[in-house]
Amino acid sequence: MFSKLNGSKKNLELWRSFRKSSADCSVDEIVRGFNTEPDKIRYIDYYTPDSWPNVFEIVTEQMFCQSGISLILGATLHNLQLIKTNFLRFDVISNHITGTEGLVLFENNLYHNFLPGEIHTVEAVKNNATIFESHIITVDKLFD
Repeated sequence: MFSKLNGSKKNLELWRSFRKSSADCSVDEIVRGFNTEPDKIRYIDYYTPDSWPNVFEIVTEQMFCQSGISLILGATLHNLQLIKTNFLRFDVISNHITGTEGLVLFENNLYHNFLPGEIHTVEAVKNNATIFESHIITVDKLFD
């Protein structure tokens, strides 16, 4: 979905269009829409939630690392009311398959976007990654 080649304005438009067209989609379908390979190892300090930019800054500044994409995914699922809680959990994970490291959304006992566009069980992630830390944040943090 996202690409630095699109530019900031185009990425915002693509994300807005995706949210509008996905109103009746399932979580699986939304996650599949986030089949975007991270373009850099790290833009966001995933150990310090207080420093995380909001999702509009992430899209505008094109911070499409593992963490940035996961934060946008969490905001999208909440915006579409597919996640109904006011808290989101993101785990800091080193992915042994892709070699990426960053935040991965954990919801309903599943990892969303551990591999781009896919949902994985806890067991699958534990077998293919190292989980370092968990952060539980309020949803409003994604939009502030």
